[in-house]
Amino acid sequence: MQAEIDRNERQQHDLEMELQSTQDALDKVQRKLREVKTNKEYSAVLAEIDVGKQQMTCMEDQLLQLMEQAEQKLRTKRLQEQRVRATRDVLEEQGHAVDQASELLNQKILVEREKRHQTVVGLNADLLAVYEKLTAQNAGSVVVHLNDGVCGGCHLKVQPQLVSEIRLQESLHTCPYCRLILLWPDECPE
Repeated sequence: MQAEIDRNERQQHDLEMELQSTQDALDKVQRKLREVKTNKEYSAVLAEIDVGKQQMTCMEDQLLQLMEQAEQKLRTKRLQEQRVRATRDVLEEQGHAVDQASELLNQKILVEREKRHQTVVGLNADLLAVYEKLTAQNAGSVVVHLNDGVCGGCHLKVQPQLVSEIRLQESLHTCPYCRLILLWPDECPE
């Protein structure tokens, strides 16, 4: 938009210079009118003056049109600048909101890490090692429940012997297909 405004100003300047040179030429011709001796020369000079006046009228009209366009472009530019400022303000507010939400999430993460640390301290080292290994391998939850003999992770049917062992809850068992830790439905964490 600024480039268009600059181009328009250059056109106005060029047209003003051309208008001034045409005015100077017209003044020169009008002075020449006083020096003519014959009717034929007088008629030719008058025709030249008329052509000059028509050219000036045309250039003045073009200049007015350029001025109106420049004014419209300046108004448009101001509107765009206002929109940009308003958008920046909104983005700044959203940035602050994101920063606040991020800070809250970081605080929650710290709280949850502390809870996890307190939980991990009391766990069996072997159980924790299995859990850590499964967590590294699987992006999602590594503990699923058993529903009617079906694994909650891969949804495949587990052997009846393994279902009986899981029901006894004497040791940790994993699904033979997806390797997720299987728990009897009563003991699943929510």
